Amino acid sequence: MGHTMATCGAIETILTLYMMAEGFIAPTLNLHEIDERCGMIRHVQKLVEQNIRIAAIQNFAFGGVNTSLIIKKI
Repeated sequence: MGHTMATCGAIETILTLYMMAEGFIAPTLNLHEIDERCGMIRHVQKLVEQNIRIAAIQNFAFGGVNTSLIIKKI
């Protein structure tokens, strides 16, 4: 998709809401090898079916526009 500038937060929020509604976590594309220094992070390399109740979205955009959003299913 490339860098979407100002819309990156909206796109990630829509995709996160979709994954929460459908009950899956999408994998990170093209992540084939994980550096051992990052081994403590639970990387998603294959589609995971899971009921998601809480999700966090972080965006770090050009120019220092940084946001965090926590979504909770009620």
